[in-house]
Amino acid sequence: MVTHLISFFIIWWLVFMILIPCWVKTEEQPEKGHADSAPDHPKIRKKAILSTFITVVLYAVICYFIEITGFSLRNYFTN
Repeated sequence: MVTHLISFFIIWWLVFMILIPCWVKTEEQPEKGHADSAPDHPKIRKKAILSTFITVVLYAVICYFIEITGFSLRNYFTN
């Protein structure tokens, strides 16, 4: 069970990091002291929810593949 949670979290984190730079618009006139490249509205909540949905689908496909093929890294590296 813990392995599944850790695997899910790792996949979620990778997807989230991929989505962070998507749909980013910078400010036309940034305030003094702000970076010119700082996003206007980063939409982090939207990206976190989207990464959760994408991760659920990816994780389901991975689990289905493992169940159907019986793939195991232990068997893969010992043979």
